[in-house]
Amino acid sequence: MQVIEKLPPLVASPDIDIEVWLDEQTRVQPAVPLLWDRGTGETQIRSVEHLSVLLSSLGDGDFASVHWPDYAPPRWAQTMHVDDGLWIVEASLGDDSFVERVFRGGPGDYPPRADGDVDLHPFEKFPPLVVASVIWAWEHGSLPEGYARTLNYLSPQDRRRWGFDD
Repeated sequence: MQVIEKLPPLVASPDIDIEVWLDEQTRVQPAVPLLWDRGTGETQIRSVEHLSVLLSSLGDGDFASVHWPDYAPPRWAQTMHVDDGLWIVEASLGDDSFVERVFRGGPGDYPPRADGDVDLHPFEKFPPLVVASVIWAWEHGSLPEGYARTLNYLSPQDRRRWGFDD
């Protein structure tokens, strides 16, 4: 799967009816929409593009979660705006499992973390459209190819605090 870091410019075609295109982009899809929750109420997510716009509304340090109504299926994701137009994504199976950090790579590629403050890795920070695509894919069954989940973002101290074996 090719990772899209930047979108190509939108070129208007004379064959596109702008009203039909706008209706398609703003229509709630699918019949049971995903929900965006910033802790101030839920918003129905109309599409991946709409999710990307919602992500862009988060300020530095703000976070939100994405889930199905009544958490059925139970999987969910959360995201936080970390810096310079980049976000992190964490995903949960929803079965009382701890959230795992999503990163670009494969299982076992994420290095163990030391105690104390550490910077985020470049492979775990993404622009909004990539975050939206990752969350959308996760909520619809699995992460996109080339992405994985890990608990290695937790420090040894955090792992002990939450009851994980080192």
